[in-house]
Amino acid sequence: MKFTALAIATLLVGATTAHAQSAPAYYAGIAYSSFGGENDYIDYDAQYDLIGDVAEVFFGIDYEMNGYILGGELALTTDAVYEDGYEDEWEYTSIVDLKGRVGYQVGSFLPYGVMGLSVSEFYDDGDKTTQSGLIVGIGTEYSINEQFKVGVEFARRSYDFAADGSDLEGTVDSGSLRAAYTF
Repeated sequence: MKFTALAIATLLVGATTAHAQSAPAYYAGIAYSSFGGENDYIDYDAQYDLIGDVAEVFFGIDYEMNGYILGGELALTTDAVYEDGYEDEWEYTSIVDLKGRVGYQVGSFLPYGVMGLSVSEFYDDGDKTTQSGLIVGIGTEYSINEQFKVGVEFARRSYDFAADGSDLEGTVDSGSLRAAYTF
């Protein structure tokens, strides 16, 4: 985990301190995200599907270097992603993603990849735990004009923690429709 945190920090610092050829572009937006995945309770040999459709907000910065886009983004989800059939009992009540982003501008399109740190709060039938894990994903954006862009992003978060008396491996996937305004 220490190596993963170091790699993520290096990516984010490198993305935000690059010698850019253009001024940084700051953006903010909203996303509609459909979540899925699975919680695997190791000690009980039990798996539960995750579901949830939630709204997200995100804020970021991009630098352009000869068509390459390097940046960082903070995304916040405060609605529930829960184990199917156990809403309000076993659920992720918030997810915060800090992502580095690398892409290449092709006309009005920007295909990109993300990697970073995800921190979530898990509600376990009365108990709350906070854990961190890795997020990786891919996406693409389409620039409508200089200020507005829309896109899609697919991401996977991986968490390892203890809950309900068992070691738990959580895989939280999302598909997001995104809209952003560039300042």
